[in-house]
Amino acid sequence: MRQAVTRILWIWLASCLLHGLMLALAIFTPAFQGTPFEAFGVTAVALPYLLHQVGLPVLQNGGLSGWGMSSPNFLGWLLSAMAWFVIYWLVATALERLARY
Repeated sequence: MRQAVTRILWIWLASCLLHGLMLALAIFTPAFQGTPFEAFGVTAVALPYLLHQVGLPVLQNGGLSGWGMSSPNFLGWLLSAMAWFVIYWLVATALERLARY
């Protein structure tokens, strides 16, 4: 059992680090412009906008900027990070169970 949890932690950590690397490359370099990886980099920011539509106060100025899309506030970034961590934990658990069989 302990070995399975250790394997899940390594898979989770690797997937989180890979997502962070892809996000950093999509934001700070022009390497992924015009590729599907650029759209993958936007997924980290997409969740606060979906949560704003549900009614959670996750955008700066209540989502009212007048000239464009508002940035997520601290709660928006926190909920986005927590959601991605949970998604990657579920994926890591599923991959470990598949590897076990």
